[in-house]
Amino acid sequence: MPTATFTGEGGDIFPEFSDGNVVIIIAPGYYLKLHVDHLIRSAERFKKLFAEGATSTNQIDAVYGALSKNTSFAKAPAPPPRKKAKKTEVTHYLVLGEVDEGDVQNGHGVLTPSTKDAILKNPSLFSTNSNAKIEPRYVRLWFNVLGSFYNAPLKLDQADLKPLLLDTIGMEAIATWLGCVPVLSYRIEHALFSKGDSLLRSIVNNPTAWIGLAWRLGAKDIYKEALIHLAGMFCKLKAQERALIPAEVLPKVEEKVALLEQFKANVDFRLATWLSPDLKPSGLPSGASSGQDHGRMAYADNIYTWIAQHLFDHFLKFAFQNGDNRGAADGGYEFYNCVYRGSTYLTKADLDRFHSGDCPMTPKGQRVLFNAVTDLKIQAKGLVRPLFTNSARIDREKEGLRHFTCVPVSDEELDRLFAAKEWTTEGSAAETNEETSETE
Repeated sequence: MPTATFTGEGGDIFPEFSDGNVVIIIAPGYYLKLHVDHLIRSAERFKKLFAEGATSTNQIDAVYGALSKNTSFAKAPAPPPRKKAKKTEVTHYLVLGEVDEGDVQNGHGVLTPSTKDAILKNPSLFSTNSNAKIEPRYVRLWFNVLGSFYNAPLKLDQADLKPLLLDTIGMEAIATWLGCVPVLSYRIEHALFSKGDSLLRSIVNNPTAWIGLAWRLGAKDIYKEALIHLAGMFCKLKAQERALIPAEVLPKVEEKVALLEQFKANVDFRLATWLSPDLKPSGLPSGASSGQDHGRMAYADNIYTWIAQHLFDHFLKFAFQNGDNRGAADGGYEFYNCVYRGSTYLTKADLDRFHSGDCPMTPKGQRVLFNAVTDLKIQAKGLVRPLFTNSARIDREKEGLRHFTCVPVSDEELDRLFAAKEWTTEGSAAETNEETSETE
């Protein structure tokens, strides 16, 4: 970021262009030299900040104009090489003020017009001031937002999960105030996903904040990830936490929560009515007639499997009676995970207690029963497997997630949802126009 010398020499890349005709001072020691016409096309707020018809002398539209209208990062073309521009006289000055460093959401500040004479009378703007009222975070976020008009790379705080969220909230707030959310949205989403697991962990830690932010930005993939986690965590949220879910996304969250509950109800039914495939009746033996008593030997051959089935049904009975399934405080996660893993129920220690009390057996019989129980648990795992499919991007095994991420969210579903949504920036632009009219 250049220091504010205002020599007018500039360069040919963001944030200082030789042919730029507007200087925007973000903080003492930090300024940008950009193009009035390009800012007007990129953000609604600049249409009111600049006088009508004020344009730079270069043809910046041929280089950057189409970029501002893209809606997908994948479609965003790289700016073509620019010829060295001629020095252009600065016609406009804007200074950022009213910044509240403690409020990332609403303390982004306000750009106000100024003059060269007024700026030159303030020496503090010419060099970096360690006592400046703006933290480097806000400077960086403003540079990120304005740089998005020129396809400049975003710089994000990756020191921790919380700063990553705060950076995004801050940029969204600035973009909303400027009226340029569509220009910024796909660049933010692309930059965030380039951080890999850092973003995904942040979404898991705070899906409520991310889903509202993604909705306002139009960031479909972040919205999808947050929606999947929020559906799985919803049963664990307290009333005050659920109240934080933005009203505009709550219906979709509740829809996915209901879908997950249906998945669990289906699994409960399958568990309650399940019989091991090894115990299902087979056809009559070759040469046997229907009147013959041919089933006793077959039953005897499967006696250990029948005992294993009885023990499994007994385990399910008490789990359901105790409310450990979908009605539990954790949505039944620990119960279904127990069946899925198979290592923490009907263990050898459980069978040893069974043998010492109700059903003593020889060592060989105990081994045969243990193997039968093990085989049955492997079969039962398939009944709950649908709950442990992963629709999210994060590696649930690696991260040790304790909630379900199986709710499907299709791209077509997201396309329809966001197509029906009006950009928040349209309302912001109308509000800006109204405020300006009242001021005039």
